[in-house]
Amino acid sequence: MKPRSFPLVYPTPVFGGLLFVLFAMWYASASQNNVANYLLLFFTLALFLVSIPHTLLNLNGLKVTVESVKPAFAGKEVAVPIEVAQRVNVEGTHEVSCGLVELLLLKLTEARPT
Repeated sequence: MKPRSFPLVYPTPVFGGLLFVLFAMWYASASQNNVANYLLLFFTLALFLVSIPHTLLNLNGLKVTVESVKPAFAGKEVAVPIEVAQRVNVEGTHEVSCGLVELLLLKLTEARPT
């Protein structure tokens, strides 16, 4: 059986904000002996810790491909074709792809009166 490799996920500035909020909640709870604030802190921390493996499992097998962009002049619309594919099961692969160009064409064909 092939070992699973998880994608690398890097912290963002929002993660720093979350750590600041958690630290502020801890400081307020500890300085005022507020049990309700402790419960809110532990619930928020538990929710954060549980979301990490779920995020990694959702991103596992995800493949994003950007195709080449056609040149355009300033002020003109530019289409960026993006393909997103994800493998679903281990035995066979089932890919779901969604491209911006296909979505725009689908919108145009749906909007056209028949």
